[in-house]
Amino acid sequence: MKFIEHRRHSIYSIPYPHLNQQGVDLAREVGNDMGLFNLVITSTKPRAFETAIAMGFAVDQTLKEISGVSSTVGKEIAWDAGFQKYAEMYKYNGATSLWAKGLAKVFLKIVKKLPENGSVLIISHGGIVEGSTIGSYPDFDYSIWDRSVQYCEGVKLSFDNDKCISAKYIEVNNKL
Repeated sequence: MKFIEHRRHSIYSIPYPHLNQQGVDLAREVGNDMGLFNLVITSTKPRAFETAIAMGFAVDQTLKEISGVSSTVGKEIAWDAGFQKYAEMYKYNGATSLWAKGLAKVFLKIVKKLPENGSVLIISHGGIVEGSTIGSYPDFDYSIWDRSVQYCEGVKLSFDNDKCISAKYIEVNNKL
C-alpha cells in the first residue's frame, strides 16, 4: 500500500497571500498529530508551503498543477461546492471531469515514486482537494461528504498496485 494525505492550506487573510497568526497556530496544532512522510509537496502559493512548514515539515517540491482551479472549471462549479457536487459534475465529462482526471494522473505519478508503505503529504487548496479525490477515486459514494474541506482538513487516499482503493475524510476540530 501507498498513501497520499492531501490537505487544504491553513488560514490566511485576504488579500495577503501568507498565513496569518491564527493559520500558523492551527497548522502547528494539526501538525503535532500527523505522522511522518516520505515526501511533502505543496502548491506554488505561499499559504500552501507555509502550512507545511508550520506543521513541521520541509517542502520537497511545489507543483503548479495543484495551485489553482482553471477558469473553465470555475465556470462549471464553485471551488467550495463540496465533494458531492464535484462528484456529480465529474459524471458529465466536461471541464471538471477532464481536470479531475488530470489531477489523478499527477497523483499516480507521485504514488509511483513512493516506496512500499510510503506516504506523501500534499497541501493545496479547496476545490483541488475535492477534484483530485474524485478523479483518483471516482466510484466512491460522496453523498456522505456533503461539504468542502475546511482549513487544514483533507483526505487520505490509499493505493494498491497504483490504483486508488479507498478514501478517508480527515476532519479538523479547529479550537482556535
